[in-house]
Amino acid sequence: MKRLVSTLLASLLIFTMMPASAEIRMSTISQIPEYNPYDVIVREDTLYSLNDYGINLYDTETGALINSIKSDYTVDFMTVNSDQTWVASSEYYRVRTYNQYLDLHKTIESFEYNGETYELDSFNQVKFLPNSSILVIASDNRLIFYDVETDQVKFIRGIDTSGTLQVSEEYMTIGYTDSIQVLNHQGQAVTEIMASTPIQSYSMNQKGQLVYNSTDHDLYYFKTPLSEAQFITESVSGNIYLDETGAFVGSEQTKLYDLHTKKRIYMNVKEGTTRFNEDSSRLFSIGQSITVYNAQNLKKRIQTIAIEVDETEMIEGNELSPAIVVKSKDGSQTKVTDKVVWRSNNSQVAYFSQNKLILKSPGKFTLKATYEDHETNVELTVKKDPRPSDNEWLKQQKQSLEKRRAFLNSPHRLYSEFSKVRGVAGQFFFNDEKLISGKYQDNWLYETYKGKKKVDGMMLLLDYEKREITEAEIKKVFGKPKDTYNFSYYDSIPTKLIRGKSAIDESLISDAALYLINKKHGLIIFYDLEGNVIYMHLGESTKLW
Repeated sequence: MKRLVSTLLASLLIFTMMPASAEIRMSTISQIPEYNPYDVIVREDTLYSLNDYGINLYDTETGALINSIKSDYTVDFMTVNSDQTWVASSEYYRVRTYNQYLDLHKTIESFEYNGETYELDSFNQVKFLPNSSILVIASDNRLIFYDVETDQVKFIRGIDTSGTLQVSEEYMTIGYTDSIQVLNHQGQAVTEIMASTPIQSYSMNQKGQLVYNSTDHDLYYFKTPLSEAQFITESVSGNIYLDETGAFVGSEQTKLYDLHTKKRIYMNVKEGTTRFNEDSSRLFSIGQSITVYNAQNLKKRIQTIAIEVDETEMIEGNELSPAIVVKSKDGSQTKVTDKVVWRSNNSQVAYFSQNKLILKSPGKFTLKATYEDHETNVELTVKKDPRPSDNEWLKQQKQSLEKRRAFLNSPHRLYSEFSKVRGVAGQFFFNDEKLISGKYQDNWLYETYKGKKKVDGMMLLLDYEKREITEAEIKKVFGKPKDTYNFSYYDSIPTKLIRGKSAIDESLISDAALYLINKKHGLIIFYDLEGNVIYMHLGESTKLW
């Protein structure tokens, strides 16, 4: 019925931002040639990488290899203390410690404590307590607290060490399938986090913030190991990692989640496991190689999305091109149209077709938008078009043409003084040839022949009327045309309508039809390839060409 309303500017959305994608784009800092290392630890600008042959140290700014530790045995675990003065690794039945230059300090296969000898197991986990030289060794159901600087065992605690050992500034944790045991730095039990479904993996940062995901792929967050669990999101599988700022949770396949919004963050990084440096200014994607990214653009991550409404009431028959506004962490706002999934909850009132919202009939509906993991909606109303129907409008046009020699509501008519037309220059090109040159006033292009002072013709672009008129509707009101012309021989004829310096319409014409008005004037109707009226032209000539 009505022609396309190009955007929601007039009746739904008003934006001042430029359209763009809200995907986070991060620049690459360096590339480190390590293939799927077992573990990665980042201290300032140094990356420690654990592989089959030992431990490699890299400069994260350049990707250059700084140093390496080679071993005759497979290294199972590594740990680096806070100021990088000590490094420790666990191998088959032994633990090795190194100084800040990676010179071997000591190889340990057993400990003497209170007159007894404790042999190390074949599988030993190692972690330095934060800001200390105390190395915690989980071996054969014992926690051994060993000061590498003084070469002394501080104490030993008996506990099930089959779980995964992690440490924070205040706590230690051992994660099992069904629970996470929380200990203090003396190895004494503090509490136990019980899981309702089996735990797949967990991570604790230095602040003591903790996350775990279940085998059902649900992600849970604890502000401290003593606080209540908060459900974050679902569908988080594989090993997870909590950054030191407590803002992000990374998982396999470079999936990153915002703990504040509980939504996934979409990025342009290579697929792999995600890690951060200590202040989360660098992001590491660990896969076929280690790619180091500048993570500053994560401040642009999505916080909310919204459909900003100017008017909640719209007119039936219109087609709208909706968009959303994305608000980022840094406060910036971005208009987004790509990759937005739109839905209407009432297809009898409004529905989507080819990314256009069709306002079908009067009623209420909810417009829903989904972008990445974020959703929003707005309640809207479609009202009946107060204007005359297409058929009634055509009848009024015919009456105006016959009685006034002008289109309906036109301020000027045929043979009016052309000098009284107030407006900008206008031109109409047909097959690249200029057919009309005149002036635009309101919705009409008025023309005069060279040397004359009267209005000799006028053209109406139906887009201005927001109507979609078919050939059948024209014939119903105006009857059989005096003459017609089909441009199928040329496939179609290109046209262009210019107002001022801007092309306001470019169309392909398939047919034209001539109607006589009072047997004195000619009304030419131009149809597009779909059989809808594009232009109506009233002039002196009673011939089509």
